[in-house]
Amino acid sequence: MKRFICIGLLILGIEVQSQSVKSPSKEITLNFSLSENGKPIYNVFYKNKPVVLQSNMGIKLKADGDLSDNFRIDSIGQKKVNETWQPVLGEQSNIKNNYNEMIVALSQSSSNRKINVIFRMFDEDIPFRWRNSYFF
Repeated sequence: MKRFICIGLLILGIEVQSQSVKSPSKEITLNFSLSENGKPIYNVFYKNKPVVLQSNMGIKLKADGDLSDNFRIDSIGQKKVNETWQPVLGEQSNIKNNYNEMIVALSQSSSNRKINVIFRMFDEDIPFRWRNSYFF
């Protein structure tokens, strides 16, 4: 009985740390989590097959130190965008903007920095960026 409880808590802990977002077609899935030492990691699947294996995220700053570990997740938000816009110039008169977004708010305990990682899942690609919440 004790083994069952321990395994259940371990699985529950993994599920709390790991977050996913899918493309609008649901064919592309991105998983995000933190390692044991608070390093942001992600992987990507296309039709349930891995296309980006587990990869570390981080930035090493020349003057201010390291933004690659000691993070904790403060919050996670998701939203869907499906809109059309008209460019001023170009070959197309309407451009469709359809994606699912996940914003992961992180805090680094060693430096008290707060950073947002923004993942946008389109059907064609997966852009993401780091955004320091102190400056934006």
